[in-house]
Parts: sequence; structure tokens; C-alpha cells
Amino acid sequence: MTLFNQVTTGAGSVVRRLREGGRIRHGPPQLAVGAWLKQNRRALGIGLLALAVLAAYMVYSVTTALWTVIQGVQTPMSEPVPVPRPGENINVLFLGLDAVVDSTGRVNLDAPLRSSRSRTDTMMLITVDPATNEAALISIPRDSRCLIPGRGWEKAAHAHAYGGPTLAMKTVELMLGIDVHYYVRTNYHGVEAIVNALGGVALEVEKRMYYEDPYQDLLIDLEPGVQVLDGDKSLQYLRYRNEGGDIARIARQQKFISALVDKVTTFSTVFRANALAKEAVKYIDTNMSTSEILEYGVLAARITDPNIVMETLPGRVQNVSDNGGPALSYWVLDEAGTGDIVDRLVWRIDKEANAQITVRVLNGSGQAGEAARMAERLAADGFEVVDIANAPETGHETTQIISHIGDQAVSDAVARSVMRYVDEPEALRDVIDDPPADVTVIVGRDFSVASR
Repeated sequence: MTLFNQVTTGAGSVVRRLREGGRIRHGPPQLAVGAWLKQNRRALGIGLLALAVLAAYMVYSVTTALWTVIQGVQTPMSEPVPVPRPGENINVLFLGLDAVVDSTGRVNLDAPLRSSRSRTDTMMLITVDPATNEAALISIPRDSRCLIPGRGWEKAAHAHAYGGPTLAMKTVELMLGIDVHYYVRTNYHGVEAIVNALGGVALEVEKRMYYEDPYQDLLIDLEPGVQVLDGDKSLQYLRYRNEGGDIARIARQQKFISALVDKVTTFSTVFRANALAKEAVKYIDTNMSTSEILEYGVLAARITDPNIVMETLPGRVQNVSDNGGPALSYWVLDEAGTGDIVDRLVWRIDKEANAQITVRVLNGSGQAGEAARMAERLAADGFEVVDIANAPETGHETTQIISHIGDQAVSDAVARSVMRYVDEPEALRDVIDDPPADVTVIVGRDFSVASR
């Protein structure tokens, strides 16, 4: 439930109680309400004035906080990044930086965020569908074995250390086969300060947690049970991984995020907006522009279901030696399982629903076999391919998606699949009686180029 819904629901219940009270006490509802208003108009006036002042304060507080954030968190990228295409999810890479280790081997918790080249302690892809206002989160284990451009096979956590957020984004793009449009970066101080600004986060600590590491200046000492964690204890909970390794810690991170989202979406957070914004400016940066921060802030406010889908890239622990070097322990990704998560959460491929959609694929590219290859990919996404043939005309530069029925959701489903292989397919509508299929896909030369 959004803050607006909480306020309006509460106001509605007050009016309802007043009306019900009038009917019970005074007989005819119209006379009862009129008499009540006459007797209590001063109190009602004061109440309405207080409500107006509260609403004005809320608007001022949130607006001031948002402007503070906009002015303070932007860090322009040195290289261009992909722009979200129409119909495509918005993908944001969250980077939680590890502590910087100096030349003596000691941890430096005060290293500046924007100039830091530490490894990432946490990597998460947040993917949002702007059409449905639904969001999902994919955790990337820090030891995931992946290709880092210019470095070869490494652990995902090392990408930021080698090239900052730019290289981290490129690494995740290569790993998952998607575009990453934005990053949001913070560090340990940021988590601690933001949780404190929120007044703490209520969470059940599932077991006794104790760990001490003098080299990291780290002491974790948590008792089990439901409690409100302040910033320091939140960090302890998030960093603990003495049992179960990184995968168990990711599960705790996701549990904490759920609790944090619940806290942020409560009514009381409005009164902490300015304090929260001041901390965000100190400890968060992003490559989003002013207009994008505003646009996606509005989009985030429309996400009424705080139960965000959260999953972790599947795999197994395995020792791997590269180029004759020593064997290192990696999280080796399960390619099929990883692909399934990306298909469902980033591309929103629903194979069960797609099985009800018929597709005809025609080759308009002039390159032999392109329709068959497109048909194979659409069939793998669950669609029923009823015909594969050549288009009446060849030389199509752009792949076309032609809907023959009035259901927009059907052509959108096909478009989501095609967009993985074609940058900007052309969507057309040609509604006819007794169509050869629900949708016709005419493969253009853009598919041939992308496939190579």
C-alpha cells in the first residue's frame, strides 16, 4: 500500500465513523450530520486546517528531500551506456562496496566512495517493468566466475576494483546477456547511516551470530529474536557469513531488503525524508540524470506491492585453474538456471502463457535460414510456431511484428522475445478474419547482423 493510499484510507474511515455515529445518535442521517457539523464546526475547522498543514509539510518534506538527493548523488559516466528501449525493463546494478585494504593490510573504512576501487561485497540487479510497475531483484554471488572485459575469467566482485562501475556494468551485461542502464553504489557507511536515518529496521535474527576479525576491525555480536536493528547491527547482520558462506549471506541480505522496503513504505518515513536524503547524498552515487531520478522516483512510488521477487543466480562451488595458474574457488553458474531467471524476471518470458499464442515466421532478410533460426528461438520461449516460410518481399532492413488479433498483450509477448535478438523491431497491426496466426514475424536484416 502506498503512502497516499494509507492517508486516503484513514481519512475515509474517519468520515465513515462520523456518518455512522450520526445515524446511531440522532435518527435521520441528514439532520444528524447537519446538527453535528453546526455544533462542532470550530473543531472541524481546526481539524481540516491541521490536515492541510500536515499535507503541505509532507509535500515540502518529500520535495526537499528529493531535490537534495538529485543535487548530490549524480556521477556522470565516462562512457555512454544503453538507454532503455520501449517495452524493455529498466535494469539497475546495485553495488555495495567492500572495505578498502591499504598497503599494510589494514582495512580503511573511510575511503571516499566515488574514488574507491575496492571490490564489491554485494552485487544485485534490480529490474523494473515500467508498464506493470513490478520489480524483481537478482543477487549475483561475489565469487561468480565470469568474463571481465580486458581481464579474462575472474570473480564478479573484482570487476569494480579493476574499472569502477563502468566495468562492473559491462561484466554483468556480458554475464547475463542484457543491457544494464544504470548503477547505484554505496558502502558500509552508507548502509549504516541510512538505516539510522530511518530509525532502524525491524527484523528477526534467526540465530546467534558471533564473529571477530581484528584486521577488518569487525565484531559481529547478535542475539537471536525479533528486534529493531540500528545501522551498526544491520551491518553486522549483513556481513555475517561464518556458516553457509556467501549464498547463506545473500539469503539474509534479501530478507533484510524486504524488511527495509517495508520500513521505507511506512507513513512515518515521510517525517524522516530530509534526514534520509542528507545521508543518501554522502554515501550513494549513481549515473542517473536529474530527469531520470525524477522519473524513476515516480515509478518507484507506483510499486504498490512491496513483496519484490528475489532470486539468486544458481550454481555450485568449484575449484578452477585458468591458464595454468593455481586452482581458485569459484561460484560456477548453472547456465540453464541463470538463463531461466533472466528470461522470467528481466525479459518477462512466460512460457506457459506463450503456449497459447500462435506465430508465423517469414524470412524477409534475404539470408537463407533466418526464419528457421528465429522460429527455433520463439519455440524455445513457448510459442506455437505454425508456419515457417519466405516473405513475399525480401530486403527488409527491420524485423516486423504484425498482430492479427486485437489483444495487445499477445503482440507484446512476442515483442519481448524478439527484442532479445533485435534492437528495435517494428510493431504493426493488421487485424483480419481467420488469420494464419495470432502474430506474424517478418525477419529483417537486423536479426542477421545481431546474430553474427
